[in-house]
Amino acid sequence: MCNSTVTQSLVAIEKINTEVKEIILILIISIFILVAIREYRKVNLFHKNGKQTTGKIIGNKEEEGIDGIYFHPIIEFETTNGEIFQGKAPNGREYKKYKLNDLVELVYEIENPTDFVLSSDIGTKNITWIMPLVISSFLIITLLFVFGK
Repeated sequence: MCNSTVTQSLVAIEKINTEVKEIILILIISIFILVAIREYRKVNLFHKNGKQTTGKIIGNKEEEGIDGIYFHPIIEFETTNGEIFQGKAPNGREYKKYKLNDLVELVYEIENPTDFVLSSDIGTKNITWIMPLVISSFLIITLLFVFGK
């Protein structure tokens, strides 16, 4: 009788552990899907609401990345309202591509000019939403196969 109770308790604990693992995996999937949606909307905003202008390189910021040092150009540009903004370009490079006072084309959000991207990087921003979606798809498949038993 005692062994039966212990066995039932262990089975109940295992069931709870499995349910907790499923919930955690579902939360992770949800986060990846939300990131994908946010990036997709951001790319669309640049295409729909973005304003193109020319900026000037006023510096480079070095940042340590996973596989080395990356250089982010610091850019100063003027909006259509005549406001001057300075900011770090979101995409870094493994080398100093731009020199001080170089002119670059960029696109900024009219509502939030601090959110901008170099025109040459718009093609790479188009795919940033795909990776979280692919990862979440693999996690969904994992959820179905591992916990679907």
